[in-house]
Amino acid sequence: MASLLEELKRRNVIRVAESCLVLARVSGVMDYDLYQFWPEGPSDPNYCVIRVDPERVELSKMFGTMDKRVWRA
Repeated sequence: MASLLEELKRRNVIRVAESCLVLARVSGVMDYDLYQFWPEGPSDPNYCVIRVDPERVELSKMFGTMDKRVWRA
């Protein structure tokens, strides 16, 4: 798993937010209580925000057999 994360970071597909401001902002916009999962809130060492910038997105119906739509960055 670590190698996949490293490859995604290298390709700029994902970025891990390290800024306290970003962590606090994301915590404030979620529609559920993050303190249930991270009791210390954004300062919890296990709390992490990952931004995903996909290169390709595919939407379809019936397990990919109908109405297939693809978006590329």
